[in-house]
Amino acid sequence: FHIGSNTKAMTATLAGMMVDEGKLRWESRIGEVLGDVAPGMSESLASATLEQLLSNSSGVPGDDDQILDLYFNVDAFDYNLTDLRLHLLNQWKTTEIAVPEGSPFQYSNLGFVIAGMMIEKVAGLSWEQLMYTRIFAPLQLTTAGLGPQATYGLIDAPVGHRIEPDGSVTPMLWGPAADVPQVMAPAGNAHMSVLDYARWAGWNAGQGPALVAPRTLKHIQTVRVHTPVRDNPPPGTPGTGGYALGWGSVQFDWADAPLLTHNGSNSMNFARIVVDTKRDLAV
Repeated sequence: FHIGSNTKAMTATLAGMMVDEGKLRWESRIGEVLGDVAPGMSESLASATLEQLLSNSSGVPGDDDQILDLYFNVDAFDYNLTDLRLHLLNQWKTTEIAVPEGSPFQYSNLGFVIAGMMIEKVAGLSWEQLMYTRIFAPLQLTTAGLGPQATYGLIDAPVGHRIEPDGSVTPMLWGPAADVPQVMAPAGNAHMSVLDYARWAGWNAGQGPALVAPRTLKHIQTVRVHTPVRDNPPPGTPGTGGYALGWGSVQFDWADAPLLTHNGSNSMNFARIVVDTKRDLAV
């Protein structure tokens, strides 16, 4: 099953690994890490920090028309993904960003793409390679992969479905149309079986293999910003509550305390995770 934006917590975990290894700090600024490969970025963008990107509080906006045009750019056929992400940033880097009044929260896929770039830069490996070697393999997530969940040419997994204007439903099998553009991967394109996802959920609830230091996992799971109330939030975005690093925190009416949670969707699939760290329980 495709987990969409629930991949964001995995990107935050990779960032935590880089922090543990002294390659990044939560306060590392975009310009500090990427300034030499993306010179001339706006002062406001260069000043945004890794933690702000991962908590959707940097001022980098949601997917507006300008950003969507960059995601779906024909340049995708000419670059490796690390270079394509850099190309995207270099086209957008002069944009001035601003934190909105009230809550600084803006659900930003581009923010996570830039965070992924910072991780790639200091690790010397692509985000995709890091996902396999630093998360999938150590946790033995043997069914985990990136992009459309069915093997190209086979229907060997539940596939996403697109709702057409007339209300009919079309299964989306493989290829570019079956998922978000690959350049967006750090914001959400992982898939895996329910049992493997339960293994990931259980690791976050009670921590198994020491992928990151306990204090780092706690930092990732601690609310950094409070989110404004949304009556009809887009799929994948929290309606209200708080936001940690790649995790939402919501007080459900059936629970006695706020729980870690996230929704994930590429508009053709939907996934939800809920984690109770105090009870070592995840759903």
